[in-house]
Amino acid sequence: MSIHEKDSRKLSRREFLRISALGAGGALVASCRPQVVKETVVVEKVVEKPVEKVVKETVIVQGTPQVVEKVVTAVPAPVEPVTVTWMHWGGVARTDYYDEIVFASSPDLEGRVKLDRVSPGKHDTEVNQALRLSFASGYGAPDIFTANYATIPEFAKAGMLLDLEDKLSPWQSDLTEGAKKLMQFGGQYVCMATQPKPKLWFYRTDLFDNAGIDPAEVKTFEDYMEAGQKFIDANPGHFFYNLGAQPIHYRYSQWMSHDEICMANADGTFNITSDERFAKMYEEFEEMYHADCCFQTSDFSADWQPGFEDESICGWIVGSWGINWVSKMAPEQGGLWTFTVSPEHTRYGSDAGGGTYAIPKIAAHPDEAWEVMEAIILETKGAVLRWQWKSGLFPVTKTAAEEVKKIVLSGERPEGMDDEAWKLFAPNYYGKDYVDRYFECLDTMRVGCFDPAFQAELSILRNHCEAYIAGDETLQEALANCQADMETQIGNPWEA
Repeated sequence: MSIHEKDSRKLSRREFLRISALGAGGALVASCRPQVVKETVVVEKVVEKPVEKVVKETVIVQGTPQVVEKVVTAVPAPVEPVTVTWMHWGGVARTDYYDEIVFASSPDLEGRVKLDRVSPGKHDTEVNQALRLSFASGYGAPDIFTANYATIPEFAKAGMLLDLEDKLSPWQSDLTEGAKKLMQFGGQYVCMATQPKPKLWFYRTDLFDNAGIDPAEVKTFEDYMEAGQKFIDANPGHFFYNLGAQPIHYRYSQWMSHDEICMANADGTFNITSDERFAKMYEEFEEMYHADCCFQTSDFSADWQPGFEDESICGWIVGSWGINWVSKMAPEQGGLWTFTVSPEHTRYGSDAGGGTYAIPKIAAHPDEAWEVMEAIILETKGAVLRWQWKSGLFPVTKTAAEEVKKIVLSGERPEGMDDEAWKLFAPNYYGKDYVDRYFECLDTMRVGCFDPAFQAELSILRNHCEAYIAGDETLQEALANCQADMETQIGNPWEA
């Protein structure tokens, strides 16, 4: 029998009587019970939290229908916070303070967002490689990544970075000019400036004084090397600077950004053999490494930090991030270290352009990622807290920078700072005038010339410089081989 046939058949007399009896029995039971409830209307009214529902019910009491209302409290299910993944180098422990700053600066993010920090390796080069793999596969990209500006052109040219112009619009008038330079590639805002990195010359004031060295009188490369010899003559067992046989990658970008030297022109031709400044850089690195005043070790090697602690290394030209590192490596030498602008022969430029944060276009949570970046860098409270806990990371907004100056001049201990942090606090370690000296150095900052293939070019440039330092290639061979390798391995760096 079909469904249609079953539904359309006529009821027999026996079936009719049976159904009628069931209905009468149900009515009898209803009249004997105190009440039978049937929900007829539900009206919701939303209050703060939780939600209250006003429920109207029809109740039959001793055979008489009555309508009553009651309030039912409904607690909404908890909302899971969005996990914002942040990729940076150097290990996750060094950014433990991010969470506290974000939520102190923007309390509305607490409960909505949580940070998951990942670190592919010790250096920025390892972050760059992890990003390339994730972008190529379309899998595993972070919501935010930390990068030196030298990396940005590669990913911006490939169209992998979120356009931040609209998001930055409300902050434009408060951003410093140096910060704006770090945020752009090809006239488009593609990253957040977090740390402009002008070059600073750190040195031990007591030992320089003992050798009669006035940094202001050191202008040329020859002056610098003569001062180094004078330094070790007066201070046996101490060294003027450190440099390894394999100079760390940021040494090159610091040197080249001084004159904004470009490895490649806009038409794709390379300049290694035609621009004599590359030969000069190779020669200076080779001479510095073999000089008596050099502590022969590379930055971040095993014996580098102990070299500061045992007073072997007494001078260091590096980006402004070094403000935190000197005090960390030589905590008992507070008041003995200071810094000034670099010698004239290499004064201008920066360390790999400067520090940035960027959001990939394929990020899972770009809006929440921006809110986190905004809280930590642009909101005044977050920017000031970041400076206090990692003093040396100066704000990139004018408003927050003014707040920092007030705190330094007041001499007051920031709330919640423990004794060890207070001892290493930059105004205590270097003196209150360190803010003015930092801004003097900031005036010398230049971003540098970085094309989309800069990281690959830098690897080749380093390989042949190291071969020259080791004596495996002559200067002419090193430069010619470097040029040839770039032409064959890279081609036109501006082509997609």
